[in-house]
Amino acid sequence: MAVYFDYAATHPTEKEIIEKSFLYTGNPSSPHGCGIDARKALENVRLALAKALGCTGEEVYFTSGATESNNTAIFGVCKAKKRFSTRIVTDDSQHPSVSEPIKALEQEGWEVVRVSTKNGVHDEAELREAFSVPVALACFMSVNNETGAKYDIKKIKKLIDISGCGAHLHLDAVQGFAKCDSVSVYRLCDSISVSAHKIGGFKGTGALVIKKNAKIKPLIVGGGQEKGFRSGTENLNGILSFGEALKLYDAEKLPEKYSQTLSALKEVPYLEFNLPESRCSHIISCIARGIRSETLINFLSANGVYCSASSACSTRAKGNTVLEAFGVKSEDIIYALRISISPKTTTEDILTLKDALLQGGERLLK
Repeated sequence: MAVYFDYAATHPTEKEIIEKSFLYTGNPSSPHGCGIDARKALENVRLALAKALGCTGEEVYFTSGATESNNTAIFGVCKAKKRFSTRIVTDDSQHPSVSEPIKALEQEGWEVVRVSTKNGVHDEAELREAFSVPVALACFMSVNNETGAKYDIKKIKKLIDISGCGAHLHLDAVQGFAKCDSVSVYRLCDSISVSAHKIGGFKGTGALVIKKNAKIKPLIVGGGQEKGFRSGTENLNGILSFGEALKLYDAEKLPEKYSQTLSALKEVPYLEFNLPESRCSHIISCIARGIRSETLINFLSANGVYCSASSACSTRAKGNTVLEAFGVKSEDIIYALRISISPKTTTEDILTLKDALLQGGERLLK
């Protein structure tokens, strides 16, 4: 029986969500009955997301996913604020959907300050220095997709306010949304990115929160959908799946399942852990001492156990800058293993994972 431990990469979509996501067939912009019904269903999801994100429905824009949301926020804010400042403040542990657009802006002449995140904590002295002059954009994540580190966004916002640097605070909330993020944190941010497939919705669906007073220019223009900010016919089925997934995701079950999983993994003698002091309850980063990631993952997969070495979006990249920034030695990156769980993870799944890892050690550690 196959067991799945790669929920940080994507959460499989349940049959119930699929069925409820195809109840409407009209174009939400059409004026007839089918279109009106589709529009009502879409707007209900918008309101549900707004409630979960601590904002109004008017501040939620649907996108094709977190990559588009992050790119829109980064390029859109910088385009709107380049006369104010050309400084961007971020950190050294970002997802590629954030780090790559920022790198592109850096190549165009923008000044980029990358704050260090040793052991999953932002260096406060570096933050203070970074915010000591006018800043166009401050771009951070709530939960790290590689290590599970939960960052102190409230502290970052406080430092921005104290400094008076004027930074727009964008939050990549993809890994924390519906799992461990606080609505009180969302209320502090000027824009927020979230993704449906991380909680069981369809891939290719996301949302971007843009607060009313935020200065940002759209990247996609055309038919005027999403109040003219994000043109293109709305992905109604994907949006409905997002709403259904949000209803079903039971984050209250995660801490207990996380504790069970970590306890089981600690019985595997060759595993070492990269555990941030402040962390989420669904990602565990390990070093499988003596067994290369590719070798171990292939062994586990052949035995019906699925996990990953790192972010699915980083597997093609050379090295792992996020783990190195956390403090993992560069020579140990080849042994990295990421275990991620969901509210659906069972005790039987956890025991199967542990047994497969123990068998892998017996077979591969020679």
